[in-house]
Amino acid sequence: MVFKEFDLTIPFTEDQETGLSYPIVTARFLATTGRWETLPLLFDTGASDICLRPKYGQFFGPAAAENVNAVGDANPRQALVAKSKIELFGLVQDCEVVLVDIPGSPLFAGLLGRSCLSPFEFGYSQSSRQLHVQVMGQFIVHS
Repeated sequence: MVFKEFDLTIPFTEDQETGLSYPIVTARFLATTGRWETLPLLFDTGASDICLRPKYGQFFGPAAAENVNAVGDANPRQALVAKSKIELFGLVQDCEVVLVDIPGSPLFAGLLGRSCLSPFEFGYSQSSRQLHVQVMGQFIVHS
C-alpha cells in the first residue's frame, strides 16, 4: 500500500437537514472593489469550470456571454463568464468564473471545477469524509 502525506485535510461539511456530507472548500475571489470575497465551493471534479450562482456576479467586473457546458444540461447554453483571481489553499491564480444557476444545497455558493486544480494533488475519502490536499505550486501568501 502506498502512503501519501498531504498539506491540508478538509473535513466534509454535513447538511443538518439531509444528513448528507459534502466536500466544501473555502475560496477567496478578488472583487472589483479590491477586496477579497470568501465563498464556500463544492469540490467537484465533474465540473470543468468554477461555477457560481448569478447573485455572486456583483463581485466581478463585466462578464461576457459564452456557450458553456452547464450543470444538468445535455447541450451547451449561454452563461455569463467573468475573469477574476482566486485564492485557493493559499495559492493565488487567475481564473474564469461561470455565473449559472446551480441546483443543490445552500451550503455552497457554487462548484470548484477542474480549471484551477492543476497546482494541487488530492486524496478523497468518502468513508472518513475528508478531502486531502497537496499544494504543488508555490505559495503566494495573501493577507
